[in-house]
Amino acid sequence: MSRALVPGSALVVGLGRSGVAVAAMLSERGTNVAVTDDDGVRLDAYTGAAAALDRDTATARLGDFDTVVVSPGVACTDPLLVAAAGAGLQVISEFALAARFVEVPLIAITGTNGKSTTVSLLARMLEEAGRTALAAGNIGRPLSSVAGLEADHIVAEVSSFQLEWPGDLSPDVVCLLNIGSDHLDRHRDLATYRRTKLDLFRGPRPPRLAVIAETADDDIVSVAEASGAELWRFGRTGAAGASAVLADIDKRRLCPSRGAPIELSGPWPRAAHDLDNAAAAAAIALVLGVSQQAVARGCERFEPLEHRLALVARAGGLSFWDDSKATNPDAALASVEAFEGPVVLLVGGDDKGADLSPLATVAARIKGAVAFGAARERLGAVLGGGSNFCRAETLEDAFERAVEMAEAGDAVLLAPACSSLDQFVDYAERGRRFAELAAKWAESGV
Repeated sequence: MSRALVPGSALVVGLGRSGVAVAAMLSERGTNVAVTDDDGVRLDAYTGAAAALDRDTATARLGDFDTVVVSPGVACTDPLLVAAAGAGLQVISEFALAARFVEVPLIAITGTNGKSTTVSLLARMLEEAGRTALAAGNIGRPLSSVAGLEADHIVAEVSSFQLEWPGDLSPDVVCLLNIGSDHLDRHRDLATYRRTKLDLFRGPRPPRLAVIAETADDDIVSVAEASGAELWRFGRTGAAGASAVLADIDKRRLCPSRGAPIELSGPWPRAAHDLDNAAAAAAIALVLGVSQQAVARGCERFEPLEHRLALVARAGGLSFWDDSKATNPDAALASVEAFEGPVVLLVGGDDKGADLSPLATVAARIKGAVAFGAARERLGAVLGGGSNFCRAETLEDAFERAVEMAEAGDAVLLAPACSSLDQFVDYAERGRRFAELAAKWAESGV
């Protein structure tokens, strides 16, 4: 690692996990580090080696630093960041800065939906091939905390928040799973959100491999082709081109353009969108030299992540499914499409400014829906006010109304299409609460 890439002095903005991790990483490498956060409680609780500055002091002392490192929770419109950029300081995300210190192939996977599953699955495929693979990034383990560790690969989930200040980020492999309407409360509009995602292809050093969906639009294809990378596609439509892995939904197998079909014999994946994720992971793995047998074993032994279409209870002829991670309309639609029988849908939370209109198509596919939380009125306008739809203030109220609608043979599905932050700490807390309600209802013997 060139010393020129190591900041002499840095201000870390934001003290979530990523901010704490990058402050520690830079301190260990000799950078003069200070940290700041607009949450005074979090700032007071910081116990790392860096100097802790309140926001006013940090702003006044911007001239003391040559680099400002941004945690993903801090928006690019933050006044301190705007002032730093205006003063000509280098402003860079925690992820992009940490990537400078990664000395093994870095695989960056982004998209609106499916990132965590694809990252975890690819890491499993690589492990089945006898390689060490570290999953990091937005999946919960900051890249800064693994950048110096020994491994054959680092597989990273990259969010749009981590790409607002991409610096010189140039991963070895880039995969864009999909782009839908999400996080528009943070990004100005869908065009800005898209551009942020696509910046992952535009680093100063071209990626070795770019993987995009068969259904990607012309703009995405053009950006991927312009990157200079070897281009592979994944999906479930059309004939496999010269470089593609397609999922055969009916036969539950992956069909690479080079080699025989890969049969999937385990219980996962059960949903079509997870077969898409498996095809994307397989495309990367195969190009990296992983055998088809290891790809198949990776799928067979993969343990689905929590709150992703998980069966949490059965009772009274009903099944209860937790897909709390379905935090945008596209994810909720994909969740509903995984079921062949009747579904009673629980939907709601903080809509993040997203376009909810795609949910109108779900009305014909479900038996009923209950909208709860901050977005219940907007959701009501989309899903309609008929006898198969009602509103509720809380998840608890929504659950009661959903089981009243449901009959034996129905699936009661939590696929909120919204974030959880209006009523819960995160999607995981919301999912756990739904599972508790389902378990209590099942135990009641109703």
